[in-house]
Amino acid sequence: FLIKVPFKPTYEDKYVGGDEAFLTECAVNLYKSGNFRQLPHMMGFTDAEAIHIAP
Repeated sequence: FLIKVPFKPTYEDKYVGGDEAFLTECAVNLYKSGNFRQLPHMMGFTDAEAIHIAP
């Protein structure tokens, strides 16, 4: 069993962070809507991601 990891994707409140806020909406929603700078990028995943923290 994997241990519970207290990290998850987050975004900043644009009203608190103002111009300094980096990610103010859910990254998945931004990607699905195409509302991001269209640059070449590479995405992927692995079925063993984070296995190094498993007990």
